[in-house]
Amino acid sequence: MLAINNLRKNHHYRIVNFDEQLKFTVLDVISDENYLIKTIDSLEIMELQDILRYGISSNYELDEI
Repeated sequence: MLAINNLRKNHHYRIVNFDEQLKFTVLDVISDENYLIKTIDSLEIMELQDILRYGISSNYELDEI
C-alpha cells in the first residue's frame, strides 16, 4: 500500500475507500497530498482530494497498477 504523497505523474493507481474502487492516472501534482487525476474507466478529470473529502475508511487501499 502506498502513501498519498508518493504518487507519481503519469502512473496508474487503484484506490479503494468505503468499498468503492477507482482506477486513475495522475495528470499533475497540485500539492503534497492533492493531485489532478483522470479516471481510467470514465476518463473524468478531477482532484484526488474530491475522492478523499469524506475521510479514509478502514478498508482504504492505494496501489500502483
